[in-house]
Amino acid sequence: MSDKDKPALVTELIGMVRECKNDQLELPDGDPGNLNMREDLELDSLDLIDILFQIEQNHGVDISGDELLENDLLVIGKLADHIIANR
Repeated sequence: MSDKDKPALVTELIGMVRECKNDQLELPDGDPGNLNMREDLELDSLDLIDILFQIEQNHGVDISGDELLENDLLVIGKLADHIIANR
């Protein structure tokens, strides 16, 4: 996976967020890669765990909750960069 795949990965991650929100998600204006999953998209801890599990299953990248917070991976674009770098 390369940087050119980042837009598709951001779209996939937004899809995971939509699933957690039961398709009741209205995205704020702007670049979805800049959205924070907790602050902008209002995901709770269980939603985040579900997304981390899906990332591990779909991309083979294991991310701990601590790593998510320590590396500011709550931002969709930064999470996508991390997945690309660690595949």
